Amino acid sequence: MEGVSTLSPWPAPTPADAAKSSPPPPPLPVAAPSIEVSPQRRPVTALIETARRWTSRSERAEHAAFKEEQRIRSELLDLPAGWFVLDSDQASRFPELDGAPDHVALGPAGVFLIHLEHHLGAKVWVSEHRLTIDGRDSDRLPKVRSEARRSSGMLTTAIGRNVTAQSVLVLIGAATMHMLSRPAEVHVRDQHDLRDWLCRQPPRLDADTVPALREYLPTPEPTPDYSLVALIE
Repeated sequence: MEGVSTLSPWPAPTPADAAKSSPPPPPLPVAAPSIEVSPQRRPVTALIETARRWTSRSERAEHAAFKEEQRIRSELLDLPAGWFVLDSDQASRFPELDGAPDHVALGPAGVFLIHLEHHLGAKVWVSEHRLTIDGRDSDRLPKVRSEARRSSGMLTTAIGRNVTAQSVLVLIGAATMHMLSRPAEVHVRDQHDLRDWLCRQPPRLDADTVPALREYLPTPEPTPDYSLVALIE
């Protein structure tokens, strides 16, 4: 038996009608707006940190100490021809330079083992066998004297020429310094005019000894670098 098709009284839906009857697509996710920090505001954090550091007494003292050490280094590098300077890292490679000095200056006046110590506002009394800082006896005087003597002997043996080494104890920031008598083989002084003081020292080495030391303790020719001081001022 053949089926009989029944016509619907309603017209067939068109594609437009199908689109209207389908549910709308879900909304696309909306990204949160990105907020960029203005480049001009970034240095504010660094400024706040700097201000915090300058309100700390220990931070200020540390900065001043570093600045003074760099200034002394620049002075030593500006010594005239005939002198050369080793820093602490270069000096540590030679056992003949005893006591781990901060700087070693070598020239016609001899070998100077320079030790830097910070004593801000201290009252210092110096005699031949005694160093007193703010009423307390310091053991630095006999120690640096022994180091100078050992360095003299070892350098003399190493190059086969008579070498005189002396220790220089530089007390940075001392308020007063009373020199009752001068210690033998040790110079105790403040940080001012260290270069000129070295230049005023009498010759202690003959003309051939300084080149022999120069050959035994090779180091690049010193060149002043005042930019180090300028960067921290």
